[in-house]
Amino acid sequence: MISLSNQKGETKILPSDILDKKPWKFDTISEKQFIEQADTGDILLFNCNHMGAKLTRTITNSQYDHIAMILKFDSMQDEVYIVEATGTF
Repeated sequence: MISLSNQKGETKILPSDILDKKPWKFDTISEKQFIEQADTGDILLFNCNHMGAKLTRTITNSQYDHIAMILKFDSMQDEVYIVEATGTF
């Protein structure tokens, strides 16, 4: 299970079989719910609207243009960290 964030910053939690479905048909959840349900190793799949992302999806023949991984530490259960390669330093 993982989430999708829309342009309003709302997060959607999706069932694991979502890859062949339309994610925008699912309800959104609060940031608090996301933090409670997210776990280390969860993967976020991104489908961005800018030209570079569209080019990446075309070249790779994929629905997604990049990913990120969630890190959550036992000592900080109320925080979620996202590791993402952005191409900037």
